[in-house]
Amino acid sequence: IIMSSNSLHYLIIGLCSLLLSFGAAVGVNVQKLSMMKEQRIREEEKKQRPYFCQPLWLCGMFIIIIDAIGDFVFIGMAPQTLLAPLGSFSLGWNMIL
Repeated sequence: IIMSSNSLHYLIIGLCSLLLSFGAAVGVNVQKLSMMKEQRIREEEKKQRPYFCQPLWLCGMFIIIIDAIGDFVFIGMAPQTLLAPLGSFSLGWNMIL
């Protein structure tokens, strides 16, 4: 299959957008895991740390920030007709994870 350079460009952007939507779902779920662990500890010790003091929560936030920067870059590089359907994959990733 021979692809034009424009088609290859859009394919790469589409694949990166899919990867970034998966990254956002992972980041949110890592933060949720951190909060659930903290709640379990809080029930035992009657003490809760702020979210920004939880290493796992910070890791999830870092993933989400990197994802948002990537989304910002790719939104400027691809047509909305390509990115809009790919954005719906975030819902699917959240259901799977």
